[in-house]
This record gives sequence, structure tokens and C-alpha cells, in this order.
Amino acid sequence: MVRSGSIEVAPGVALHYEESGTGRPIVFIHGVWASSRFFARQLDHFGRRFHAVALDLRGHGRSAMTLKEQTVATYARDLKSFLERLGLVRPILVGWSMGAFVIWDFVRQFGPGDIAAVVVVDQAPSDLRSAAEPEGMIGIEFLAVLHRRTLDDRAALVHELIPMIFAHPPAAADHRWLHAEMCRAPEVIAAAILVDQTFQDYRDVLDGFPIPTLVCYGERGTQPKASLRWIAAAARQGDAVEFKGCGHSLFIEDPAAFNATVEAFIAKVIPSP
Repeated sequence: MVRSGSIEVAPGVALHYEESGTGRPIVFIHGVWASSRFFARQLDHFGRRFHAVALDLRGHGRSAMTLKEQTVATYARDLKSFLERLGLVRPILVGWSMGAFVIWDFVRQFGPGDIAAVVVVDQAPSDLRSAAEPEGMIGIEFLAVLHRRTLDDRAALVHELIPMIFAHPPAAADHRWLHAEMCRAPEVIAAAILVDQTFQDYRDVLDGFPIPTLVCYGERGTQPKASLRWIAAAARQGDAVEFKGCGHSLFIEDPAAFNATVEAFIAKVIPSP
């Protein structure tokens, strides 16, 4: 059974979360403009063997909509407080899209600590197209267009973006709830985090990354595959798996394969007591 909760991670900042099951914690962290609802199929599945938790980052979902500190670095500090206040020890962290940035920023700020393992879902070290990442997803000119449209006509923009994060357009009913979740934040908050996350680069954190890492990506995902495979190769204990027929949202598109792959990875890197 999935339970809902809310916990204050900073003065006046409460984060909403969903959880299921008991045992070793596995924490799911969503991407930009998304929410814990995206991981409904993971909470149901992993709650049978783990303490599965999915949170809404500040400025997303049902969490606090603060008009300041809408940055990846702040989200990482919120995550640290969230784990401590819920008593989530030696968690497995699963980060989709910007959620992977939050994990990497956590490690940059606080070190690997007690993180047992990391699962990266279709996210390169940076989204920005640059000399270092010539295949980056977003160039400066495109970012300017996205920023302006987020402020001027966010609802229409999200309608256009949703099919782009799937290999095949979702059904109408799914499109409706995806759109509703992605439009929860005020436009100024949505625009702020879009820009901040686009300018992040975590190559320095990932080179020799000390935490066991699984990189999952869709055959038709949005990220450069060479960069995704580099993340797995750069980690001291890393692996990469491509999901056929899937796009950026592969854990929604093929939850059975995704869940089984993550379980097999956990069994390999975290021996049973």
C-alpha cells in the first residue's frame, strides 16, 4: 500500500513524498517539472521488498513552491535533510533526468557518504551543448526559446514536450495527468529551474565515481549515448543497459524490464545479509 507524507527539510519548506514497503530504502528522484507520481509503477513493485520512496522536489508536485533557491544545489541539500529526517540509511538513489543531477550534486557537496548504490536514468553529465559536450541536448539559442515559452505559454510548451520524452506518444489519459503534473509550479519557478539545471556539468564528480552505478537509457532516449556509457565506464563499479523501444521515460514505458534490471543490479552490488 502506498502512503503519502510531508516533511519539513528547511524552514518553511515541506516536501511531499510517497512511500511503500519496509526494509532497505530505495529513493526515486524525478526530473525537471515532474513529480513522485511518475514513479507509481516503481513504488508498487519495489515496495514488496524495499522501503520505496519517491519525493517531490521543492518547486515540483505537491511540495513547497518557494520563490527562491530553485537550484539543483538546493535540491541536493533538501535531499540530504530529507534522508536524515526520515531516517533513510544506506539508500539506493534512483535519479531520472535532472534527478541524476541532484544525486551528483549531493555527492559533490557531501561526499558519497552512506549511499549504497546509484541508478541513473537517461541523463548525461550535462544537458548544455558545448565544446565539451557537442551532442548536448540543449543549445543556448534553444534554451532561450524554452525559457521564453515557459514564461509566456507553458501549457502549450508542455503539450509539445510530452511526446518527445516517450518513444511513442502516450495515450490521451496519460497525456492529461502528465501535463497536469508538469504544470503544477508557477511559471517563474519552472523557468528558474530549467535554466539552472541546463548549466550544470558533473564530469568532475563522475570521473572515478566511487558508488556502484547503473545507467539505464532508452534506445530512443534524449541523451547522447556515448556520454551515458562514459558514466558507467568512469565509475569504479558501473554498468549500462539500453532499453529497446523506449525513450527518455523508459521506467514508464517498460516498467517490468526497468524494475527487473534495477533489482538485478541491486542484488549484484549489495549482497544479501
